[in-house]
Amino acid sequence: MVAAGLITGNQGKKLGISDVTAEYIDKFWELIDEILNAVLFVLIGLELLIIQTNEKILFAVIILLIITLMTRYISIYIPSIAVRLKERITQKTILILTQGGLRGGISIALALSITP
Repeated sequence: MVAAGLITGNQGKKLGISDVTAEYIDKFWELIDEILNAVLFVLIGLELLIIQTNEKILFAVIILLIITLMTRYISIYIPSIAVRLKERITQKTILILTQGGLRGGISIALALSITP
Protein backbone atom coordinates (compact mmCIF):
# COMPACT_ATOMS: atom_id res chain seq x y z
CA MET A 1 0.00 0.00 0.00
CA VAL A 2 2.81 2.40 0.85
CA ALA A 3 4.68 1.59 -2.35
CA ALA A 4 1.51 2.16 -4.39
CA GLY A 5 1.00 5.52 -2.68
CA LEU A 6 4.57 6.59 -3.36
CA ILE A 7 4.41 5.59 -7.00
CA THR A 8 0.99 7.18 -7.52
CA GLY A 9 2.01 10.33 -5.67
CA ASN A 10 5.18 10.81 -7.66
CA GLN A 11 3.57 10.05 -11.01
CA GLY A 12 0.43 12.04 -10.17
CA LYS A 13 2.51 15.07 -9.29
CA LYS A 14 4.26 14.99 -12.65
CA LEU A 15 1.31 14.06 -14.86
CA GLY A 16 -1.96 14.74 -13.04
CA ILE A 17 -1.69 18.29 -11.68
CA SER A 18 -0.41 21.61 -12.90
CA ASP A 19 2.87 23.13 -11.77
CA VAL A 20 1.08 25.82 -9.75
CA THR A 21 -1.00 23.22 -7.90
CA ALA A 22 2.10 21.14 -7.19
CA GLU A 23 3.83 24.23 -5.79
CA TYR A 24 0.85 24.99 -3.53
CA ILE A 25 0.77 21.40 -2.28
CA ASP A 26 4.50 21.45 -1.52
CA LYS A 27 4.18 24.74 0.36
CA PHE A 28 1.19 23.43 2.31
CA TRP A 29 3.01 20.33 3.53
CA GLU A 30 6.12 22.36 4.32
CA LEU A 31 3.99 24.67 6.49
CA ILE A 32 2.37 21.71 8.25
CA ASP A 33 5.85 20.28 8.93
CA GLU A 34 7.06 23.55 10.44
CA ILE A 35 3.96 23.89 12.63
CA LEU A 36 4.24 20.33 13.94
CA ASN A 37 7.96 20.79 14.66
CA ALA A 38 7.20 23.98 16.58
CA VAL A 39 4.51 22.23 18.64
CA LEU A 40 6.87 19.32 19.33
CA PHE A 41 9.65 21.58 20.60
CA VAL A 42 7.21 23.56 22.76
CA LEU A 43 6.01 20.32 24.35
CA ILE A 44 9.61 19.18 24.85
CA GLY A 45 10.43 22.51 26.50
CA LEU A 46 7.45 22.16 28.82
CA GLU A 47 8.51 18.65 29.77
CA LEU A 48 12.04 19.82 30.53
CA LEU A 49 10.58 22.13 33.17
CA ILE A 50 9.38 19.19 35.27
CA ILE A 51 12.47 16.99 34.95
CA GLN A 52 14.45 16.94 38.17
CA THR A 53 18.21 16.76 37.76
CA ASN A 54 21.08 16.12 40.11
CA GLU A 55 24.79 15.45 39.78
CA LYS A 56 24.32 11.73 39.05
CA ILE A 57 21.94 12.40 36.16
CA LEU A 58 24.14 15.15 34.75
CA PHE A 59 27.19 12.86 34.90
CA ALA A 60 25.26 10.05 33.20
CA VAL A 61 24.09 12.42 30.45
CA ILE A 62 27.65 13.57 29.75
CA ILE A 63 28.99 10.00 29.67
CA LEU A 64 26.16 8.84 27.39
CA LEU A 65 26.69 11.81 25.08
CA ILE A 66 30.38 10.95 24.75
CA ILE A 67 29.59 7.27 24.12
CA THR A 68 26.94 8.22 21.54
CA LEU A 69 29.33 10.52 19.69
CA MET A 70 32.10 7.90 19.70
CA THR A 71 29.85 5.11 18.40
CA ARG A 72 28.36 7.40 15.75
CA TYR A 73 31.86 8.43 14.67
CA ILE A 74 32.94 4.79 14.40
CA SER A 75 29.77 3.84 12.51
CA ILE A 76 30.50 6.58 9.97
CA TYR A 77 34.27 6.08 9.82
CA ILE A 78 34.21 2.35 8.99
CA PRO A 79 31.96 2.64 5.90
CA SER A 80 33.87 5.73 4.79
CA ILE A 81 36.99 3.58 4.38
CA ALA A 82 35.27 1.70 1.54
CA VAL A 83 34.04 4.94 -0.02
CA ARG A 84 37.53 6.44 0.11
CA LEU A 85 38.61 4.01 -2.56
CA LYS A 86 36.54 6.04 -5.06
CA GLU A 87 36.15 9.47 -3.47
CA ARG A 88 38.11 11.61 -1.08
CA ILE A 89 36.40 12.05 2.31
CA THR A 90 38.02 14.44 4.74
CA GLN A 91 38.06 14.18 8.51
CA LYS A 92 35.90 17.32 8.72
CA THR A 93 33.20 15.62 6.65
CA ILE A 94 33.10 12.67 9.05
CA LEU A 95 32.86 15.04 12.03
CA ILE A 96 29.97 16.92 10.41
CA LEU A 97 28.15 13.65 9.74
CA THR A 98 28.78 12.61 13.35
CA GLN A 99 27.19 15.79 14.73
CA GLY A 100 24.38 15.76 12.17
CA GLY A 101 22.74 12.67 13.62
CA LEU A 102 22.21 14.27 17.02
CA ARG A 103 19.54 16.72 15.95
CA GLY A 104 15.87 16.50 15.23
CA GLY A 105 12.65 16.40 17.09
CA ILE A 106 11.86 12.73 16.59
CA SER A 107 14.96 11.48 18.43
CA ILE A 108 14.39 13.90 21.31
CA ALA A 109 10.71 12.99 21.57
CA LEU A 110 11.54 9.29 21.57
CA ALA A 111 14.14 9.76 24.29
CA LEU A 112 11.68 11.71 26.45
CA SER A 113 8.97 9.12 25.98
CA ILE A 114 10.98 6.45 27.84
CA THR A 115 9.34 5.65 31.15
CA PRO A 116 11.43 6.30 34.29
